Amino acid sequence: MNIVIPQSPQKNSTEQFPVILWIHGGSLLHGSANYGIYDAVNLVSHSVETGRPVLVVSFNYRLGLGGFLASKQIAAELKENGFSGNGNFGFTDQRLASEWIQKYIAQFGGDVHNVSAFGHSAGAISIGHHLAATANTSMLFHRAVCMSGLGSTLLCSSPEEHQAIFDATCRFFSIDREHPDVLDQLRRIPEQTLANADPIIQGVASGTEYPCFDGWFYARDPQYISQTPPWLKSFLFGDVHDEGLISKINILKDTYQSVRETLLGQVQDATFVDAVLGEYGITPDLSSQDLIDQTCEMGAEAVLKVENYQTALVNSHLENRLFKYHSISAPDYPISYKAKLTMDWTFCIFS
Repeated sequence: MNIVIPQSPQKNSTEQFPVILWIHGGSLLHGSANYGIYDAVNLVSHSVETGRPVLVVSFNYRLGLGGFLASKQIAAELKENGFSGNGNFGFTDQRLASEWIQKYIAQFGGDVHNVSAFGHSAGAISIGHHLAATANTSMLFHRAVCMSGLGSTLLCSSPEEHQAIFDATCRFFSIDREHPDVLDQLRRIPEQTLANADPIIQGVASGTEYPCFDGWFYARDPQYISQTPPWLKSFLFGDVHDEGLISKINILKDTYQSVRETLLGQVQDATFVDAVLGEYGITPDLSSQDLIDQTCEMGAEAVLKVENYQTALVNSHLENRLFKYHSISAPDYPISYKAKLTMDWTFCIFS
């Protein structure tokens, strides 16, 4: 856990600063709060210079198979040890971090009644899933800032789907899934080895980890866009232009026909599918690069931008407590590896 404060704690001081709880992204597979780009010293310094000092807390949480693997074996062990649920360890880590803040951050000058959860990509998605969680499982915060991700961006998998991943993981490492100490054998696998195996087990070059709809963590299914909980004081969310770039590696070998067949597998309406492809200029005569670019744009709008628009409509009752943005240009930042990506804005915020 990293804590950046606007000034040294003052003995007997009554001043309390708003708390920003930063959750890093990385598809729930990789990433770290310790990356240099997330050093919040400059952000806090800027808040002081503008006369609105804040305190920033960031933390690491379990990722990949170690953070979200679920199975009947895992559920049984949790129950045996007096716990509930199945998987979702990364999310419970996040809850634990927020509990720590409620218990101790006042000693650093933080206001426990003014905590804003702030994340990008998988960090924003995490916040969205906590908004769909129960009072006993959700992170403890009062405001939400979601950059390029909502709860509906990443669907939960069923316990049965997670069991299939668990079984595949055991097969990959030649572990008997029915052996009494199967979980201990999995725990003995080095973390990096487990992380390297994740895309192979999933069969997707650039994939993500999926939470488990386990009947305990969630109060509702986050895939359905709905009103935010009544306790949320304000909600800021949005997207940027080139959101679809993250999926590029998965479609490098796609053709017009394979893209069309993928959509038909989801929609089963050829007329509608052809109309959508036409709207995005996806035609059989496109070059490979243009096909990739247009397909990425279509995917980004389907996964993020349309859902942001729908979320804004559903939560219009928040009125002046609801803020939505759409960035069409990148900030002037030298590390930008692709114009208009959400990471560019993350670099800018922490710089």
